[in-house]
Amino acid sequence: ASTAGTTSTLTLTLEPGTAPGSYPLSVRAEGGGLSRTASLALTVSEPPRLDVTGKVMDLAGQGLSGVNVQLEDAGGPHPLAVTDAAGAFSVSGVQAPYTVSAVPPPPASTSLLPMSWSGVTRSDPQLVLPSLTGSSAPVCSRADATLAGTLSPAVAAGHSARVTFIAPGISLAPLLSSESGTLAPGDAAYSLSVPFDEILCETTLTGKLVYLEYDPGGALTRSAVYDASVTTGNASARNVVAASAATSALSGEVAFPSGVMNATVHAMLEFGGAYALLPTSAAATSAAPEYSVGVPILAGVRYRTLAVDAGPNRWAYSELLGPGAVAELALPNLNTPISPSGATSDATPTLRQTPVAGATLYLSLVGDAGFGTLWLGASSTPETTLPALPPAAQLSSGPYNWYALNALKLRGAPSPDDLLDGRLVGQLYGYLHALYNPDLVAAGTINTAPMAFTLP
Repeated sequence: ASTAGTTSTLTLTLEPGTAPGSYPLSVRAEGGGLSRTASLALTVSEPPRLDVTGKVMDLAGQGLSGVNVQLEDAGGPHPLAVTDAAGAFSVSGVQAPYTVSAVPPPPASTSLLPMSWSGVTRSDPQLVLPSLTGSSAPVCSRADATLAGTLSPAVAAGHSARVTFIAPGISLAPLLSSESGTLAPGDAAYSLSVPFDEILCETTLTGKLVYLEYDPGGALTRSAVYDASVTTGNASARNVVAASAATSALSGEVAFPSGVMNATVHAMLEFGGAYALLPTSAAATSAAPEYSVGVPILAGVRYRTLAVDAGPNRWAYSELLGPGAVAELALPNLNTPISPSGATSDATPTLRQTPVAGATLYLSLVGDAGFGTLWLGASSTPETTLPALPPAAQLSSGPYNWYALNALKLRGAPSPDDLLDGRLVGQLYGYLHALYNPDLVAAGTINTAPMAFTLP
């Protein structure tokens, strides 16, 4: 370190696993033709131990009983814990950081994905097991609602239109708003079904009803926006009176990583953390990175832009924007190959991804050739070790593949500690389906190139 004054701060960082004890240090300062040396002693203490009390749950936050939980720290694996009726477990004397893994018992193991999270330091981890089938068992019964009304004036000759209801609570994936589909010329009424998520269990959805009409060239001609609410199982009426559309544009440039040449930029409407993609988009290339996407000016609605490469395996979201805003988008260079650490025949292999600048969360998957067995690992460091569980819970012998699913750049949640929090159950689902969560994920890369290995 250097200083223009008379003091300087020396910062020391220890490698993980450094043995406790007293270490002699010699520090030398030089400057102005002078040199001074001082002897110091660095004391390394035994790391503090945690009494970890956590919970394993489904996407709805309901506790899962009978789940095998393994905690492993620098000293090795701790005795296996099994969750109680409320999904709770406890393990004493844990050294942080540690890896926590959860494996559901049969028959839940046929539908829930085992998970491992590495780099955890908190004493109250809340582990969510996503569904292997892409959906979780309903925890409530919520019937769809209907939102319908007249259009004044009717859709003009040669034009097309759509009605969109944007509201939080329609889905755990916030890009899934409810749309009427394309309305044809002459249509004077609309009707759309609004689904209610049986995991979120909302009974009333409050949002924005948006009408957009386009001419044959794709130019926006008429629009309308209303506050609207629907209640599960009920029909609601909201007539639409469209007026000449006030429009603006979102513009900027796309920065391309090496080897990426093309991207499409989309615009999205936002209300309350829910989104709807506009039908218009713009192309950008590394040679011509500028983009401009037309958007309607609608009261109470904000915007984001989304750049997706031609793969598509890279994407980046802008911040929330107002009409006429300029947003620079940088497609991330987060592609991360995955490879085994040590022998590929290890019964508890380590998932290791190549670290990349800008990634704040890694998601990787181990699965057999037919995807009959899957295991998901996530970490703020590019390494996750599958646990040394009893044979009944281990992966069976045979051929497998490693997949580096995602490397993500998150908004305001840089560590597993932030993610393993019961208040973020729905958001955890969001990280696993990162392309659909612009409030949580700023940018990401999908890389599904497998690497084969075999367990004995």
